[in-house]
Amino acid sequence: MPWSAFTVDEDEKCLVLNVERNVLEKAPGFDKDNWPDMANNAWGSEVSRYYGTTPYWEDEKETVNTYGGGSGGR
Repeated sequence: MPWSAFTVDEDEKCLVLNVERNVLEKAPGFDKDNWPDMANNAWGSEVSRYYGTTPYWEDEKETVNTYGGGSGGR
């Protein structure tokens, strides 16, 4: 599950995943002996969309280069 699918309950000091049981039961999974390439953005995007979230790499409004500059290297 993508981290963005969780909310933080600061009072209870825990993460909360607010999804219906049938969503979890039908969620994409994988064989424990055959893990997906979790660095693959296509796989990550698919999982994120399943949980109704947008992956951070698709949601970025501004890119920051390694020199701390702003968008587009201006």
